[in-house]
Amino acid sequence: MATQTWGGHQPLQNGQLVADDIILNDITNVQVDNGTATISGSIGKKHSIRKYGTGTLILAGEYLCSDPIFVVSGELALGVVGNIENAEAIRLIYERQICCFNITAGSQSVRALISDKNCTVNLGARTLTLESGNHQGTFTGKSGQVIKTGQNTKFSMDGQQMAHSIFSIKQGELIFAGSWSGEMAKSASGVLTVMGSTVVEGQLTLVGSEMTLAGGPGFVNMNFKPIKPFVNSQISVNGRAEAKGITVINITAIGNDPGYLLINANGGLSVANFVTKGNTGGRQLTTKQNGTELWLEMTKKTVKIGSQNNRIKAGEQGTISFPISTFGIADGAYRVAFAGLPMGVSVYPTVVNGDVEILNNEGKLVLECNEQTVTSVSERFLALDGVQSNIFTIKIE
Repeated sequence: MATQTWGGHQPLQNGQLVADDIILNDITNVQVDNGTATISGSIGKKHSIRKYGTGTLILAGEYLCSDPIFVVSGELALGVVGNIENAEAIRLIYERQICCFNITAGSQSVRALISDKNCTVNLGARTLTLESGNHQGTFTGKSGQVIKTGQNTKFSMDGQQMAHSIFSIKQGELIFAGSWSGEMAKSASGVLTVMGSTVVEGQLTLVGSEMTLAGGPGFVNMNFKPIKPFVNSQISVNGRAEAKGITVINITAIGNDPGYLLINANGGLSVANFVTKGNTGGRQLTTKQNGTELWLEMTKKTVKIGSQNNRIKAGEQGTISFPISTFGIADGAYRVAFAGLPMGVSVYPTVVNGDVEILNNEGKLVLECNEQTVTSVSERFLALDGVQSNIFTIKIE
């Protein structure tokens, strides 16, 4: 078989077949302006191809280069025996023109997939196996599948995905936002991190493990104190959500709400194999709505008194204050009760018809000191709305 050397700009015509092996001596811009052109020989071994033009380029041979492949416009398709497993990544760049990667001829493996919004990966009925990357575009295909592999690798996926089969997290981490139109399954060696409100149209299957390290295999990471523009983590499943082994829901951040909806599964779910890790703020897993919703929720009221905010000397008049955080207690004015306060110290009411005001699970306790106070460090607790607080320290210097 003959060999051609390419570099720079390389136009191909509709119906053109390049059967020779190709050696790249530089980055090569392959342009197919209309129709379809095919390269059936191998391409190697350095540099990379950039696909331009609104037409389709079919790679039907082996791609031996390790540098990424770029699709800037039009479609790059892989033939039945074509493969790009050696390439570091396939990169889809949207520049206001159609930009598509097509594997409908046969299942493929790539090391990394990186795509912009408005770019498309057409799976057809095939399977794409990948390790890492950042997919902002759209997967399409009536029965196409995606398999995430690669220990200690991450793949992020955002936007509305139109593939209708299974996304399988075999190894590594899937950082998931947006929606997946088919089913989703996580193995014991996979990690699912949920960014904002997400949707799985089919069944969600989580095969867990009893790992104890945050972010390790068997984890579903969820954030309930997100940085804008993200919202609280949440998974909506039109099918059933099943945890077939112990699956740890790792709470990476928590807010002040009494409860958070984790999973909404129209087909039902069971709380049995879910456990939590991280700061839950005393919340526990529970199901609602006839077993279709999994919540992280306070099961009882709590009152927590924080550390003293300011200093005061013995024998002097003044006040000291403490932050209050609550769960399950309605907004309003409340009296507080102490078993006893240090000499010369009394509660200073901060609201009409009460001692403290609770608003959005927060408040402030103010204590008034007079000339009778003496140097002391006292451990105390209080009761608010019938709930006993933690023990906190009152210090008079």
